[in-house]
Amino acid sequence: MTNEDDDDDMDIPALRAEINEIDQQLMLLLGLRFRCSDQLAEMLLAHGMEAPDDNAEDRIAHVEALAEDAGVSPALAVQLMHAVVSEVNSNLARIKASQSH
Repeated sequence: MTNEDDDDDMDIPALRAEINEIDQQLMLLLGLRFRCSDQLAEMLLAHGMEAPDDNAEDRIAHVEALAEDAGVSPALAVQLMHAVVSEVNSNLARIKASQSH
């Protein structure tokens, strides 16, 4: 084992810590995204408005382009987007139900 190998081994804990920090940041961003979506839903409902129908194909193409620019698999990005949209829709249904009582 060379000294260079020792340096690489010492970087492993730092890289794991960085990955953990990034995971935390991702969860914080998702939480912020959902809070913003919830606030938008509440505002639209308060004004008797519906969310505009976004063109799904355009939205997918946009997410794929963002993913490619970030070095992320476009397929993974689209899968994540679908999961986020599904959660947003569930939250919207919950908000609508809570406001109808």
